[in-house]
Amino acid sequence: MAIGLGAKLARLLLLTFNLIFWLSGIGLVGTGIWLLVDSTKAIVFAIVQVEGQLPMIKIGAEFRCFLSCSSWVIAIGCFVILVGFLGCCGAMHENRCMLVTYFAVILVILLAELVGGILVVIYKNDLESKLQENMQRNLRGNYGVGGPVNQAVTDGFDYAQYTFACCGVAGPIDYNTSVWIAEKGAALKYQVPISCCIAKGVSYRDIKPENKEACESPDVDIWKGDRNEKGCYEEVKRVITSANGILIGVGVGIAVLELLGMLFAICLCRNIDYDI
Repeated sequence: MAIGLGAKLARLLLLTFNLIFWLSGIGLVGTGIWLLVDSTKAIVFAIVQVEGQLPMIKIGAEFRCFLSCSSWVIAIGCFVILVGFLGCCGAMHENRCMLVTYFAVILVILLAELVGGILVVIYKNDLESKLQENMQRNLRGNYGVGGPVNQAVTDGFDYAQYTFACCGVAGPIDYNTSVWIAEKGAALKYQVPISCCIAKGVSYRDIKPENKEACESPDVDIWKGDRNEKGCYEEVKRVITSANGILIGVGVGIAVLELLGMLFAICLCRNIDYDI
């Protein structure tokens, strides 16, 4: 087969952009792994999960956490690497079949990205509402209750409450209807977990309230100033969505590369002549 000067230029550009595309896939895999192993996100994710709704994995020896979007980011990154490899092979071997396949796959990816973006925009409020609903459900039914998954929820809330100086989901009053207050809190004469108290300590596992008696008082005039007043929902949402900017930037960059890759693949296809 023979190709003209224009096709050679298209092939060079296609190889270049597919190399960048391939590196972007590696970047996505790296971002996904970072999201998956980040200890802060792993702990906080436990309090928004509902077992049975999402696949579960073991994180460390202490608790389980749901497979978040990080797993999908890793999978998409691997797929992008494979697609980039397909485009490079098609360009290097001047194979029209591989180039057409590459074009079709990229087109499907672009359409999927478009649909996914539209769905996220449409259901953004529903997703946030579900996040808060899951947090409330876990606090009321799973916090302070035995079992590995419930321990993950307990650790997650204790970590969030200690780290972000918050209490409950919307506020301390959330614990009034929890299993914890009925089974343990009332017996200990606690109004809220110790992690809700303004405290000193090196971690959420070693909390030393500045004034435990005042913090656990049922009288708001007494506990005010010794107990965290704001809810944890906004802080948890911030942690979970903190990587959105990175993901959006990478996604837009990949979309641009996909469009350019499709353009150069078509140009190369049109200029490939098969010797008979």
